[in-house]
Amino acid sequence: MKILSDCLAIAAACIAIIGFPVSYAQQTPSESAARAASAGAKAERKADRALALAVSTQLGKSLGFDVSAVAVHAKGGVVTLSGSVPTEEEKSEAETIARGIQGVSSVTNKLRVLHRKGG
Repeated sequence: MKILSDCLAIAAACIAIIGFPVSYAQQTPSESAARAASAGAKAERKADRALALAVSTQLGKSLGFDVSAVAVHAKGGVVTLSGSVPTEEEKSEAETIARGIQGVSSVTNKLRVLHRKGG
């Protein structure tokens, strides 16, 4: 036991004197930038999802129509509406509502009007 203790003491002294190549998981500047960019992209995707949900929720409340036929996508504040609505008025109203949501910088309205037969 004494020998092991002495060996450990000698090893510790050698490490202290000559140093020992130890890696502390330090990141290079490019690795740090990549990690920050990844975290920023993740936060942006989360914000985009929240914005799309806010627009979709408001459309459902304001228009009173089934929003399951309307898809809302957001990227960097730009909202794209796609799918179908029954009237031109609802298409226009959907765009107006989307523009009124905080965080929306612009709206691309790709909604189609599907006139229903019968009725």
